[in-house]
Amino acid sequence: MLQLNSSPMTFASSVAMRLMPAKIARSRLGRAVYLAHGYLPVELAEELMDALSSAVWLESSLSLKHVTPNGIYDLGEVSRKVVTDAGVAAVVNAFRNTFELETFNFHAIGTGSTAEAAAQTALVTELTTQYSTDNTRPTGTQSAPAANQYQSVATITVDAGVTITEHGLFSQAAVPGGQMWDRSVFAGLALSSGDSIIATYIATVTSGG
Repeated sequence: MLQLNSSPMTFASSVAMRLMPAKIARSRLGRAVYLAHGYLPVELAEELMDALSSAVWLESSLSLKHVTPNGIYDLGEVSRKVVTDAGVAAVVNAFRNTFELETFNFHAIGTGSTAEAAAQTALVTELTTQYSTDNTRPTGTQSAPAANQYQSVATITVDAGVTITEHGLFSQAAVPGGQMWDRSVFAGLALSSGDSIIATYIATVTSGG
């Protein structure tokens, strides 16, 4: 059985408190690293903290509410994955003024259950005529809950019974097509005709330094 020595962990934890910037510690990744790093040799823990201080990363979050004739059911956060390769390329192209990031504001849902992967460029099985406006992804309302967060909230209504398992944020309303910034997979949610979901997508960008 592995025996853990509390003294080195306590010392490594003090290293983290001293070296990890507060803004990193407040992030999901920062908290996970903080919980795990105490099991590392102190020198490696210091190196890890230093590397985190120079990194910039983006964390995604999707929350859903199910709107029915009987009420609104808050499902909470259903996914924290995954920003795509195409999404990252779009950021680079935005620096070059060949892409407009604000176009990532169209919410798609589908029935595919394949796991998220960065190389994906579309939902596995996106809805088409089941959208209340056929083949049209609803447009989100954009905001910045914090200076380092992008939020897009959309109400997606269906006019046919369907069990959805995936969500994507796209650069255009028309189905199919557009670039996909993020794809999320979650437990099946059965929607009846006339039901809606309120999808809240948040991208949190944490700076280094």
